[in-house]
Parts: sequence; structure tokens; C-alpha cells
Amino acid sequence: MTLRRVVVVGGSIAALTVVSTLRAEGDDGAVTVLSDEDRPAYSRVPLSKAVLCGTETVDDASLAPLGEAADLRLRTPARGVDLRARVVETDGGPVPFDGLVIASSARARRIGTPDQIERTLRTHHDCRQLATDLVSASSVVIVGGSFLVLQRHSVWLSCLRGDGCGCSGVGFVVGEDRWAVHEVGAAGQGSGLCGWVGGGVGA
Repeated sequence: MTLRRVVVVGGSIAALTVVSTLRAEGDDGAVTVLSDEDRPAYSRVPLSKAVLCGTETVDDASLAPLGEAADLRLRTPARGVDLRARVVETDGGPVPFDGLVIASSARARRIGTPDQIERTLRTHHDCRQLATDLVSASSVVIVGGSFLVLQRHSVWLSCLRGDGCGCSGVGFVVGEDRWAVHEVGAAGQGSGLCGWVGGGVGA
């Protein structure tokens, strides 16, 4: 069955997958993609690796464009959903649908207070800001203890040891019940994993 109007909330690879799947299954109805980003979809994975380290740009991480498969509306975050009226509320007005997919991806859980400078890494703007901060940082604390975080931390250590980064302090990876302490030595010469320190901070 073809849905006349499908709205996809989100502008990342999940949204692209939804659109491509609909078209592959023969749906030829109107598809509108609402994205709060200012550029078409890109892979977020390189943001914490090659893009952050400066060996690639966000253009290198760009995904295949939607083209005529969907109406992509950038800088258009969804503000709410009225299920009875079957519309998504945006700053530009309601967007009607008879099929709705929420594909907005996850966001990091913040643990700091409002007056703290706390960085998350989700968009290319976050990546650019973090890269700028790392140049003058004296220490880095990384919150999260999953496999992906530990994998990215090893990449970040390489970045921190490279030229142009002023970080010479101690970084932490905080897991749900333990802390891994990584030391980045003077002048960027790191000693890697120092050990686990007991904790209880969830991430």
C-alpha cells in the first residue's frame, strides 16, 4: 500500500535508509524529511575519528543525496506531533502526514550543570568546536564506557599526541561502575591506559 504523505523526522543515515526502503518497496507517495541540520545527511562516525583529527573533512563524510526521492527540509526541527490532526509541528507551520517515522537518532545524556562547559559530539558543528577546544585544552575528561567510546578514545589519544594540541593533562573514560584513567604526558607524549579506578558514574 502506498502512503500518500510520509514524514520522516531526522536527517541522518537512518532517515536516508527509510526513504530508500520506501522507494525500493514501491512506495511512490510524497516523502518529506525534516532535519534540524544545515546540510544534507553525512555519516557521524568519522566525526569522532578522521574529521576530528583533521585528516578528513565533513564533505568526505557526506552520504548519497536524496535527490528527487524526498523533499528535504533543512533547518526544520520538529517541535511536536499532533497525532489526532496527523501533523508534525515545525517553526514553518504544520506538516501533514498519513505515515510518520521518527529517525532523529540519539543524543548524549548530559551530566554537568548549566554553567559548565560540556561538549557532546553529534553534529559537524560539535566536531568543529571540539577540535578548536582541544588545541588549547590542558586536560580532557571523556564520559562513557561503551566499546565505541573506548574505540574512539584510542583515536583521540592519537590526536592529542599529535602536533597542535596543547593537552598535557589526564583524561578519564567513565564507565557505569569504573573509571579508566588515561594519561597524556607532557608535550603530548602519552602513556596510554594507566588503570581502572573505582567509580559509580553512569554514562
